[in-house]
Amino acid sequence: MAISGKTVVARPRVEAHAATAALQDTKSMTWLPAWRLREMIGRREISPVEVIDHFLGRIEELNPLLNAFRGIDYRGAREQARRAERAVLAREHLGSLHGVPVALKEDIPIKGLPTINIQFLDRFVFSQAVAPRDSIQAERLRAAGAILVGSTVALGPRGLAQGTPFDDVGAQRPRNPWDTNRVPGLSSAGSAVAVAGGLVPVAMGSDYSGSIRVPSAFCGLMGLVTTRGRIPSHQLQLEEKLWGTCTGPMTRDVRDAAIVLQSVAGPDGRDLLSLQDDPPKYVENVDRGVAGMRVTWTNDFGFAGNYALPQTARVIEMLRSAALGLGRMGVVVDQSSEVWEEPIEENGDRRIAGIGFRTSGEIRARNWQRCRSLFARYDMILSPTVQFIAPTFDEWDRGARFAESGSAYHGLAAEADTGLMSLGMPAATVPAGFLQNMPLGIQIIGHANDEVGVLRLAYALLKVQA
Repeated sequence: MAISGKTVVARPRVEAHAATAALQDTKSMTWLPAWRLREMIGRREISPVEVIDHFLGRIEELNPLLNAFRGIDYRGAREQARRAERAVLAREHLGSLHGVPVALKEDIPIKGLPTINIQFLDRFVFSQAVAPRDSIQAERLRAAGAILVGSTVALGPRGLAQGTPFDDVGAQRPRNPWDTNRVPGLSSAGSAVAVAGGLVPVAMGSDYSGSIRVPSAFCGLMGLVTTRGRIPSHQLQLEEKLWGTCTGPMTRDVRDAAIVLQSVAGPDGRDLLSLQDDPPKYVENVDRGVAGMRVTWTNDFGFAGNYALPQTARVIEMLRSAALGLGRMGVVVDQSSEVWEEPIEENGDRRIAGIGFRTSGEIRARNWQRCRSLFARYDMILSPTVQFIAPTFDEWDRGARFAESGSAYHGLAAEADTGLMSLGMPAATVPAGFLQNMPLGIQIIGHANDEVGVLRLAYALLKVQA
């Protein structure tokens, strides 16, 4: 994770699997943030062709192990890189992501690559196809100069319904680059694996109850969910949008997240639910400082402790200590005593409540009001993103049958701290240390339309740990 040109040396252990001499000779390029790659391309220190050859080489080498990608456009990516190189040589205007490889979760269509469609009706309706056109996000990323290399694995509908994200079409199970015997998280797991494994510098996912934030936390990334409607889309179904499903960046660097957000945010006439105001200058404000901010920390929202594991107390204490470190940067950090209500379906069923599409409207309204009350006094709410480290596949698969086994490892437990916050407000997870050599994450929740504040605090959290 890079901050102001500094890079934390911790690397996912999958790096040991990058065996070819070519990858070893150029591996320093792997971990550069996107903004640095773009800077070097603009200065002609490296070419877009060199960059794409490097990352496609890593994909070819490591994707059979990590299973991050559903579809990879080797030919198209190289053609995009050649066009990007011609633009550099012709001294044309270069976008903020010119020549940078980017991957998109497969529910964010890239023309000609595999995509999925999920509808939340009386039951899950799930289908796969080849995308006939680019999504709005793909269009805008191309306009910023990004090279779209492929679609990442989104995990299947039976998994969402049954509590495990790994009951996936084709049984393609992404693996955590920090430990390939461990899971990488929920439905944006493929994008998290692609970035954490150094297969691409940045990716995008989608999130309702934690599908960006949980895999980002498990894989040591920054993952951002925006205010509902800030990033337009025409691929998401109406019910998804109404309940708050959003797309967002997954990166190793906060500035990269700001650049991607700047590239894709803003109104679009094809999405009638998109916010109509122009977004602020995210990139310019990332490092503006946080002195004077007031934030409140909650250990578990008053109910996530129902899913605690033996390691949970240690995780909370480590993350709370990291949050208190913001005091050195002039932030007031208070402990919250607020108790939210656990999202429960109208019929009292908790198995799908973590996903929450039919969570009691009354519970949602009361939790929303609790947040509004806190935001009258505080700029941000902080919490653990997940209260345990990424489980092993065996632990997670047993957790899928938690009703019979009593295992606490299951989708509802993983979403205990993130599922509540699908209330239309921006939220992010930020890396915050390690336990048993696996990454942990702090969740930041902001006022509606305050992505700038979330990004500033994320930047400060990483800086205070550096």
